[in-house]
Amino acid sequence: MLVSEDHIVERIDVDERDLYDNPPGVHLRHNNTQPTVMSDGIDFIAVIETDTENIYRLDYRGYEFGRLQVTKGGVEEIGALLTTNTRGVPNWTLDTTTVDVADPPWWIPKEAKISPTETCGLCGDTFPASDVFTTHDLPPEADSPIVCQDCLRRR
Repeated sequence: MLVSEDHIVERIDVDERDLYDNPPGVHLRHNNTQPTVMSDGIDFIAVIETDTENIYRLDYRGYEFGRLQVTKGGVEEIGALLTTNTRGVPNWTLDTTTVDVADPPWWIPKEAKISPTETCGLCGDTFPASDVFTTHDLPPEADSPIVCQDCLRRR
């Protein structure tokens, strides 16, 4: 589950199609860096402020979908997703059209890597973090395991 049960105020029934109508709020997208590995789970979250103090709406979709009303602590748990990075590339990225990375929301931890770009370990080009690929068989001249789509295709 996205957040602990004790932070869920209400589960709201919603048609999955309603979650694709570009909801308001800050959008997070899961960043699957290995194109040959398929994973089931949630790959989109929208954090939306409500009119009620300390209550937020979460819209999420992927293999699972839904809408929740959560407490401030639930939103902090969502922010913690941005720091669970064990691969050296962002597991989750922020949609920079929904948030100003120079002035991120309060619930995004200071140590979160929210840069919208990465640098290719082979060609050195900068490209969107959502387009990151990692591979285990890079040539020795690679500076990092992060590669752009163009370099991955040339391999």
